[in-house]
Amino acid sequence: MIISGVLSKENSFSYPSATRSKHHAQLVCIVLASVLQACASDKANNDSAQGGGAGVEATSTKICAAGPPLIDDFADKDGFLNRPRTGSWGAFNDRSESGIQAPIDGTRGADFPASDDGTGNFALHTSGGGFKTWALVDAVFDCPDGYEASSFTGIQFRIKGKVAGGTTRLGVPTPQTTEIQFGGTCASNCNDHFGATIQYEPDWRTVVFHWADLKQDGWGTPATFDVGRLGSFEWNFTTVTGSPLSFDIWVDDLSFTVD
Repeated sequence: MIISGVLSKENSFSYPSATRSKHHAQLVCIVLASVLQACASDKANNDSAQGGGAGVEATSTKICAAGPPLIDDFADKDGFLNRPRTGSWGAFNDRSESGIQAPIDGTRGADFPASDDGTGNFALHTSGGGFKTWALVDAVFDCPDGYEASSFTGIQFRIKGKVAGGTTRLGVPTPQTTEIQFGGTCASNCNDHFGATIQYEPDWRTVVFHWADLKQDGWGTPATFDVGRLGSFEWNFTTVTGSPLSFDIWVDDLSFTVD
């Protein structure tokens, strides 16, 4: 089983190579415990919040089959992905003593509702500061062995906001870059997931990444991007040059692309 929420924390290691260490891996594992508990109840919560128990059909290998392009537009104002998919949004960080994130570390699903951006439009919103290494938000698919997305060409979403003292990287975990203990096949130098850098602006804009645009950072074990077994999408905020990390970002209209 691919623990997608776990993958989210691991891709937070989009740090400069000098700061990638076992110490950071230990920080990640601390967060994973809360994710595992949250993921165990995601499907039940999602069924209750969105009505009915029918979700995306899974193949015999428990890989979720392709559905419509739209993943979440937050029209339902909750912390779950749009039907027919099941999955949820979460927020996590390095638990720095000086760090504050809204929503708090470990929040997922029903506890992470969409927010009004001031115009009546609802979207995902997270803000925080004081972190020494990383923080993130993620959209996790409730699929035991990953999500089959090979019929799509990439992903797109709308974003706005700002990040200070660090950078943002979109990460897409797959088994090849995920540790064996968390459902992946990577044996060493793991968690260098495929992804791309994101730039923020004060106003809404649409960002498009085709699968070919996503690359590993280069510090981990080289892998092949398996678009047939996606675990999640992550927005990772990581520090640079030891500066305190702060952020205030919005995400909306997450969908797969078909061209």
